[in-house]
Amino acid sequence: MEKWRHNLFQFEELEPKLKQLETKKQEYQLAQQDFEKAERLFLEKEEVFRQLSQETERLTRQIDTRAAIEGKRYELLVEQNRAEKILAELKEKEQQARAIQSWQKQQQKNPC
Repeated sequence: MEKWRHNLFQFEELEPKLKQLETKKQEYQLAQQDFEKAERLFLEKEEVFRQLSQETERLTRQIDTRAAIEGKRYELLVEQNRAEKILAELKEKEQQARAIQSWQKQQQKNPC
């Protein structure tokens, strides 16, 4: 009976420590879950940053391409304007040449 009382006393003495250990174990498990969640979030964040970086590079290339296209478009417009001026000058010279030819024919028909 004395041994039984001793065991009961030991149990009563160890029971709070056991409850404390169980509480610590639960806290550890919660902390482990929080850590795993934080780790997943970190990996997701890294993936989002990787995707953003790729998208930024793609958009930068697209902007550069558009800028190059606009530059070429401007060059072509300048060239078109120059060609239109030359064409207008040629038409004017053609009209002048026709007028001179007409005058010369007139002079040949009606010499003074």
